[in-house]
Amino acid sequence: MSLDIQHDQFREKFNKYTRKAFEVLPRLEKPCILDIGCGSGVPTIELARLSDGQIIGVDIDQSRLDTFTKKIDTAGLTKRIKTIQCSMLDMKFSDESFDIIWAEGVIAIIDFERGLKE
Repeated sequence: MSLDIQHDQFREKFNKYTRKAFEVLPRLEKPCILDIGCGSGVPTIELARLSDGQIIGVDIDQSRLDTFTKKIDTAGLTKRIKTIQCSMLDMKFSDESFDIIWAEGVIAIIDFERGLKE
């Protein structure tokens, strides 16, 4: 079994926390979601299941995004999830481009306070 598969199986056990966190957010119809540090997309696909919105997953690691892109295709989510390869420190989105910013596991890297400001 590859490390990617093992990682995803391990990570999927934490989807219950993704669901709990998402459930406390105000309900939005078709929210635009930015997932920073999406990696291979385990929580991102869970966000797609929980919402009818559009999602952009950002990660610096192209190989993880390649794995994620295959999952997006397999899940039939190519119209709802897009990926962008860039550092979370170099994102150039316009203000108020997203209804929800998801930074599961990476917000501490850029500093919690800065992450909330961005």
